[in-house]
Formats: sequence, structure tokens, C-alpha cells
Amino acid sequence: MLRTSPEEVWAIITKDLRGHSSANRKIAEDDEGNMIYIETTASGSSCVNLYVYNSEADDIIFNDIIMAHDDCIETIEKVYGLFFKDSDASSSVTAQYIEDEIRDRDEDLFEAASQFLDTILDGTCSPLSNCGELENELVELVAKWLQEKGIEVYHPMYLEDEESGEIEYTEYPYSQLV
Repeated sequence: MLRTSPEEVWAIITKDLRGHSSANRKIAEDDEGNMIYIETTASGSSCVNLYVYNSEADDIIFNDIIMAHDDCIETIEKVYGLFFKDSDASSSVTAQYIEDEIRDRDEDLFEAASQFLDTILDGTCSPLSNCGELENELVELVAKWLQEKGIEVYHPMYLEDEESGEIEYTEYPYSQLV
């Protein structure tokens, strides 16, 4: 198992950026096939790409941009907490990240529904007109309709598993709701 400390990662980044070199470096790996890489380019950009690659899924499962020292430390700690179960910060970072994702995505979906209703109803769907219930129904109807067409909608939430009764986190719930 490989895990480079956030401070060491920043030292690697600054060395690569000072040397104007392009590099793709593995900074962490766990036993479940998750590998974290940083990628610098010789283009003179001070941004560094960070991504998590999962070998079992053969896919990049997370990416972010690092722009400064404090951002590097915070991002590395967040990623370690999200993807490495033995990390001290794992449970609190993961819970906060999930709650933020749920809230942000809900806001995005309901804002889109609000704009749609406002447009289709020619501006009569104002905050005072009690369209909030319509927005909720519209999001659910469209998401379920898209699922029936084979298109999944990203809408992170907690759902109760019908068989076990346990509450589970899912990012694409409509396959379970249709």
C-alpha cells in the first residue's frame, strides 16, 4: 500500500511545476484497486489534475484540480478520507461529502425544474405561487421517464432497501424506483 503525505504531494507538485515538466505520478494506492495520481503539465499552468483510478472498474472514479498549497492539503485529505477506509478522516469526510453532494444536486435539479416551469408557464411560477410541489413532482416524473428510456439520472440520495430495511446511499436511484 502506498500513501504519500499531503505535504510530500505538495513538494512533488512544486518541483514539477518549477521544472516545467509534465508528469503523471501515483501518490497513493490501496488494496481495493484505487490509485490516486497527480498530473502536471509543462504548459506553465499552475493547476494540477488529481484523479482516482479504480483498476477493477477500469475507470477514473473521481477527479479534481489542485491550485495552491492549502487546496492541495485539503483535497488530498478529502480524497484519502473518501477512498481509503483506514483513513482517520474516512467516516466524517465521507459523510460530509455525501451530504454536500445530495444538497448540491437537489438544488441543481430543483432550480432546473423551477426555470422550466417558469418558462412554460410564462413567468407565473414565482416563489409565492407555491410551485415547489410542482418542481418536486417534475423532477421525479422526468427522472423516472428517463430511466424507463434507459437513461440514468444522477440524483444522490438515501433509499431504504426493500429486502433488508437498511438505509443505503445511492447516486442513481431511479433504477430502483421505476
